[in-house]
Amino acid sequence: MELNFSSVETIPNLNASAAFFTPYNENTEIYVLAITNHIAKKDENGEFKLYNWIDYNTRNWPRKAVGIFDYCYYPGFDFNEDIAREANNTVTMFRDKLGANVPNRITYYIAQNQDEEFKIKGFDYVVGMGDHVGNTGGSTDTNNFIVYGDSVHGESFEPEICRATVNATYPNVHFLLNQGIAGYVHQGNEEFGLTYRQHYQRMNDWLEAHPDDDIANYYSSFYIMDNQTAPTYLVGKIVCYELYKKGGYDALKRAFKTKPTVEDFFAFLKKEIGIDQKDFNQWMRKQIAKYTTQDIPPLR
Repeated sequence: MELNFSSVETIPNLNASAAFFTPYNENTEIYVLAITNHIAKKDENGEFKLYNWIDYNTRNWPRKAVGIFDYCYYPGFDFNEDIAREANNTVTMFRDKLGANVPNRITYYIAQNQDEEFKIKGFDYVVGMGDHVGNTGGSTDTNNFIVYGDSVHGESFEPEICRATVNATYPNVHFLLNQGIAGYVHQGNEEFGLTYRQHYQRMNDWLEAHPDDDIANYYSSFYIMDNQTAPTYLVGKIVCYELYKKGGYDALKRAFKTKPTVEDFFAFLKKEIGIDQKDFNQWMRKQIAKYTTQDIPPLR
């Protein structure tokens, strides 16, 4: 089904840029976090109102509705309706199996890469832009049910669809469950140019070089080891898989309903899979080593 959206044909009347930064080096220098564009346009009464750049920047992009998704994708993208229907099946699974609240519509932008995702939103720069290794991925506006993806993940970016449904339904879940379920539902076997086995190998190598690091500690430097491997997703993926193995979808739903405190999280793991906080570090290290040579089955 083709969509006929009204588009913005003229550049808004007023625009300005703003820089967000933090001082460092004893306040003698600044570290720029983002440079954003802000625009205003006259309404029907002649009053200036804030306006959204994405409407203007995507005014000439093709649009298509498939199921509950309203897709808007960059010119040249080879849209695949079969994959779009798979995305709808994924949403149905999240609703039926994980108790997710599903909105009436989800807006889904597909940019060429992550840099373009930021640019269509109105960013001139944000930390991470220009990284050719990590120039893939997406984000989600859970308040307005908007998914931003790229050409690599196409019409069915499961982790971001998960955020728009499952994570939006359970917003206060522990961070490892929040990140983990998004990683667990991903059907692909590669992220940031590496297979999951390669990511687990990189994590395993880092942990062997840091034997005193505690994975149970959220502030562990392990979770920010570099910009290519995301340990929170991959550790959380293991936790979600172990819960699913033990108690199926019901165990995952119970997990999402626990309080996000460290104490409640580990009390839940102790009850469900027999792993408490003091044993988590060594147990998880062994799990990570195991998945350097085998894959975690996808959630279905």
